[in-house]
Amino acid sequence: MTSGTRGGVEVMSSISAVVEENSAATEEVSASAEEMSAQVAEMNAQAEELAATAEQLKSLVARFQIEDAPGAVVTRRQYSDWSAPTPVHSTRRAS
Repeated sequence: MTSGTRGGVEVMSSISAVVEENSAATEEVSASAEEMSAQVAEMNAQAEELAATAEQLKSLVARFQIEDAPGAVVTRRQYSDWSAPTPVHSTRRAS
């Protein structure tokens, strides 16, 4: 073989290796894109379900009305607002 033929074979081998690497990288990108597409579809389904749940909650909460004034702000009670129960002591002694 001449050196020109040998050089051509080396170039073709190099090109073939690059093509194989690009093909593998393209397959990985394609798989990642498919996975991302599936995740986006799942998120979309969950968002729709959440919106439906929010609408149900909204209609349930709409049943309750505050009788003070329309739009009045009602102060939320805090734990510290509640008095502790008074302990009941028995006058009976243990035997």
